[in-house]
Amino acid sequence: MTRSPRRVLMLADIDLAYPDARRVHVTEIARGLVAAGCEVELVSRGPDPGIAGVRYVPAADSRAGKMARLARVNAVALRRVAARRRDARSLYVRYDWGVLLPILAGRALGYRVVLEVNALTSVDLGPDGGGGLRRHAVERVKRAAVVAARRSAYRLLPVTEHLRDRLVNEFGTPPERVEIVANGADAELFAPRERAEAARAAGLDPADEHVVFVGLLAWWNDFETVVAAFAEVVAQRPRALLVFVGDGDERPALEALVRAHGIAERVRFVGFVDDRALVATYVAAARVCLSPGSAKLAIGRPMKLAEYLAAGRPVVGSAIPGIADMLAETGGGIAVAPHDPAAMAAALSELLADEGAADALAAASRPLIVERYSWRAIASRIAAIFQ
Repeated sequence: MTRSPRRVLMLADIDLAYPDARRVHVTEIARGLVAAGCEVELVSRGPDPGIAGVRYVPAADSRAGKMARLARVNAVALRRVAARRRDARSLYVRYDWGVLLPILAGRALGYRVVLEVNALTSVDLGPDGGGGLRRHAVERVKRAAVVAARRSAYRLLPVTEHLRDRLVNEFGTPPERVEIVANGADAELFAPRERAEAARAAGLDPADEHVVFVGLLAWWNDFETVVAAFAEVVAQRPRALLVFVGDGDERPALEALVRAHGIAERVRFVGFVDDRALVATYVAAARVCLSPGSAKLAIGRPMKLAEYLAAGRPVVGSAIPGIADMLAETGGGIAVAPHDPAAMAAALSELLADEGAADALAAASRPLIVERYSWRAIASRIAAIFQ
């Protein structure tokens, strides 16, 4: 059988049972590759995502311990890489140093290896520089894995400019082998719709001025600034309502922060929402959306940002690499200095004060989002690399 670049073996060591951005990213890329004419086999963890045209191979039970999980994922991935070597030519991997073996095996067996890069080493993922012998030892192992992986890759697809620069400048990757493929949005699901109708569908009061955050409640979001800024806003605009759509480790601290600022009655915690259509409904109900990345975040062009803009909703985001770049490119919102509550409060107040102007700002950015950052457009670019 002739090996076809249109036959794609995908590997992603993530839990597809967990309703987060990683699951959305993996499933949307798989769906988009099918739409672009590829035959896709996906090796991952958790339940079958049920994507039409995608053959799913479960690799491990996510409840297993980390080492047992890694061993199982690598074993299953290596078997599939070997089994498909006669008919599939393309291997698409969500890069993680823990799946280096299938990457090396793919190169040895003649696959065209394409690596999606969301992070490289601990520098990209940790909330602080940290220290200690163990951390330095792990960092050295991860750096060695990056070197080995980039040597095996036909193309590397970092999601941000920062990661591209690290690959080229730190790890010596030829620039022509690196292409930024940012996080995207389902431009059909996240589309402009009538705000009051969306608010009612989400169980919100259409008379309120909703400021919406979607995503994981994690350290890389600057929630201290969000809460302090919103306390200033709600003092002047009593119908403002802050809505958190998501959950995570930071929720208890965030709830305590809200109580400490005395604004609990004007803050709603929705929790995780597994239904993507309902997530889009919350976004459509917003007057303003938030992308508050912390200055401690080394990387950042979050998926929520593309989704907000696809839905035609203006954004207040932190002026850090990735977020500021996208807001500058699209003109869909206001970037403010991180950890500056006064600046964020001023930006929120400005957008809430003139609904028409704010909506026009975001609406003008949607065509660019559809053209460059819809999942369909992103998957088409990736499919072209396989040719």
